[in-house]
Amino acid sequence: MKIISVQNNKGGVGKSVSVGFISQLLAYLDKRVLVVDLDPQSNLTMMLGAFIEDSDDVIDGIATSPVKNISDLFIGRYAIKEDVESCIHDTIIENIKIIPSSPRHANTLSILHQDNKMGNINIILKKALATVKDDYDYILIDSAPTIDALTTNSLYCSDLVLTPVEDSDFSLKGLRETIRLIQKTKEQYGLDMTFGGAFLTRSERNTNSFKIFNNKYHSQLGEYMLNTSISKDVKVKEISSMCVPILSYCPNTSSVIDYSKLIIELHILDDDAQQELINCITE
Repeated sequence: MKIISVQNNKGGVGKSVSVGFISQLLAYLDKRVLVVDLDPQSNLTMMLGAFIEDSDDVIDGIATSPVKNISDLFIGRYAIKEDVESCIHDTIIENIKIIPSSPRHANTLSILHQDNKMGNINIILKKALATVKDDYDYILIDSAPTIDALTTNSLYCSDLVLTPVEDSDFSLKGLRETIRLIQKTKEQYGLDMTFGGAFLTRSERNTNSFKIFNNKYHSQLGEYMLNTSISKDVKVKEISSMCVPILSYCPNTSSVIDYSKLIIELHILDDDAQQELINCITE
């Protein structure tokens, strides 16, 4: 079982889409996948058809939602399997379960800081996932574009960290900050965590901008930069807004091919699944 988090403290770089594509490709290979949405914007939750809107009273803490999600897991500091499972829901994809997010998750950290419970809030997610990790082959975490205790939680329980970036100086700056955070967190807490690398998203490979920044990323980051890039694809926006399974709606779109190549480059599959995915994109 492997826990993979997708992290960048800059928003809008394709974290949720990346988790959505990778999780669905793993599910296609008959892997059991749990995805965790740490972002209050809930884009991944919506993409996988598991979003339930919070009422104003729920967001304000006046009422309790009948459906538990990531906010309940953190505020309740769930560390018993039955409690954690109450936050896990089905998605539109067979083999994929989700701990969803919603707007009320934006208040989670402030509530945690206000309570008087003892204990390290940086390991809440690690303790929760430890109770269910044997039920899955992969756990994928979509982190929020922030640097806070939620970020530390995702890093604390991850085996592998990936960072999507765009061809801009702002994204390059955000990547450097993310790498520093990962290294600092790993050293500070003695974590057995690997930075799997960064990869360019929404790439227009024939443009000068892509060529310039691709060279810049590789020259400045070296081994931290993956060779696979994800091409800009109009189908991605359609999939995200329509909440439909990727491999049913557009199985041959460029993004499916690119994310397949990314998974292959990461070597996170067993030999049989790796070969099956290679065969799928070369046939």
